Amino acid sequence: QVRSHFGWSSRRRPASARSPQVACPRPMLSRITSAVSAAMGTGDKVDAEDLSKLTVPALKERLKEHSLPVSGKKDDLIERLQTHLAKQATPEAEAAAEAKEEKKEEAPKVESKKEEAAGDSEMKEAAGEAPAKEESKPAGSATKEDKGEEKEEKKEPKDEEMKEEEEEKPQEPEEPKELESDAPADKRTRIAAGAVMIGNASDSTLNAMPVNGGRVLMALGDGGFQHLAAAARANVGVMSGRYLFEVRIVESRHIHDAGKVKPKQNCCLGFSTKGSSLFLGDGSENVGFDSDGHFVAAGEWSQNRVSDRFSPYTSLYGVLLNLEPSSPNFNTVSLFCDGVRVCEPQPLPESMRGKPLFPTVTYKNMTLHINFGPTALAPMPFTCRMLADAAVADVQVAKPEKATSAKHEVLFPVCLPDEGTFDWLDGFLRENSRYTELSNRAVLNWGVKTGLYRQRSAWPSCNDKPSMDFGIRELDDYSFQGSIQSVAPMLERDYVVMEIRNNLIAEERKKTLANFDSESFKKIAVVIMGEPPADFKAKTYKQLLDEKKKKVGSEARRKKEVEAAERKEKRRIAEEEKEKKEDDEDEDSKEQDVKEEEPQEDIEEVVKKAQDAVELTEEEKANWFPQQSNEDL
Repeated sequence: QVRSHFGWSSRRRPASARSPQVACPRPMLSRITSAVSAAMGTGDKVDAEDLSKLTVPALKERLKEHSLPVSGKKDDLIERLQTHLAKQATPEAEAAAEAKEEKKEEAPKVESKKEEAAGDSEMKEAAGEAPAKEESKPAGSATKEDKGEEKEEKKEPKDEEMKEEEEEKPQEPEEPKELESDAPADKRTRIAAGAVMIGNASDSTLNAMPVNGGRVLMALGDGGFQHLAAAARANVGVMSGRYLFEVRIVESRHIHDAGKVKPKQNCCLGFSTKGSSLFLGDGSENVGFDSDGHFVAAGEWSQNRVSDRFSPYTSLYGVLLNLEPSSPNFNTVSLFCDGVRVCEPQPLPESMRGKPLFPTVTYKNMTLHINFGPTALAPMPFTCRMLADAAVADVQVAKPEKATSAKHEVLFPVCLPDEGTFDWLDGFLRENSRYTELSNRAVLNWGVKTGLYRQRSAWPSCNDKPSMDFGIRELDDYSFQGSIQSVAPMLERDYVVMEIRNNLIAEERKKTLANFDSESFKKIAVVIMGEPPADFKAKTYKQLLDEKKKKVGSEARRKKEVEAAERKEKRRIAEEEKEKKEDDEDEDSKEQDVKEEEPQEDIEEVVKKAQDAVELTEEEKANWFPQQSNEDL
């Protein structure tokens, strides 16, 4: 056979080129088999006859065990295996003999019987009798008891080593214990069935679409709405106790958009106060867990994740609010996934403590299933009541504002530019939260609260049509207003159409009025011109006075800091001159020459005095409208 580059080849050479078969002489074979037997022991005794009885596959298995080639005829396989075993015979036999000698040396001495025999022989020697020769027992003839003692002695150090290894291994940290306990039995009056709702007109965005009795929240996803977040707040707020609500992501829409800014899918679950921003993360009176695993409180997001990313479709997320003073988790909010805690209790900010907290969700390009109870869908590690099973004394139910008429209202403010129209609108919306503003300014604020990035632009901006600069075509070119005009009349809401320019032009007003059906909406023109009411002027004066005080205070502070710097410089120059002078006067006379500095007033006191002395002049009071950074048109 030929050994090729890739191993043994099965090619056959011509008969003339083959090497003659070398037979192994019988004496040599016997020596080989005896050496192999000595090396392998009686259990693995191998001779030529045994190998010849083995089949070719069995011989190949033996060869594989010794990492030998397996090609060739049966005689070649036997010869190859015998030669390999003969090479290993001598060192292995020596090792076996050494092992036997060690066993003999380590064999324990016979305890009781041998000691007695030794004592008797000594007595006989003392009496002059020759002791009988004691036959030496081989190592293998030790009693079973001796062997058992041997094994026990060998086991003892191993057990000690194992114990030491167990002690050296670092103990794994124990899982934190759940501090939440089972809710006690409560016989107080519960809120009415179906009282908890989410997605009311006054507490939701335009693109939030509650369906199935408010248990499912959907969102519009086209015409520019796919880039804006939807938000909704429940009408029942928790004042005390411990309550839970659950959310499941039942749909996550991946929308294909040709623009540079791609629509994303995310949501945030938490609580907020009444009248605060609907968008979790905007303002100081809301907390929430977002789908990326971060926690937000009072507008500050956690740098590290507190949980894993939300899994849509299958996972059920529960948000637990604990307002029980006796609980170790008092004034905290926690997140659970399928009934298992996924993060430590997160503390509520100081601005939210002591106020009713309403469940709030912010989501984009998702559909959410909201479960307020009375039964939890995912079993918790402790018994806990759902919000729909809350006691009347523990919650506050927000009542919707009463409409002035059976129809919904659409207000059209008619005003002159730069006469405080947007200031009037801000105050009007604070007092009448059921109205929704329809304007380009509202779209800009909506995009900013969603988290859209505004690019810098050199284009001039005004309040009536501000520059969006989001890099999104529907928002930047104001075509998104067409989507709003098509959706707003379908929703049962009250609106304020804030367009200064269009509301002053009759043709533009008619176009906007045509979008709202007279049977469903009452159209009202609100003329905002002339001298404003006293409360509006008082707000304007306060704003003007605060701005004037701020300017006077900053100027007083600047002057005081300049004077202090000048005094410090003069003192430094005077000290340098004194060091240069060399006179023989005593130190006492030197101290008398130094004039003590007059005590200086504190800078804050100077600023406060300057601000307290500020008053508005008659000329300033004649201005009824506050100054704005941007013009209306």
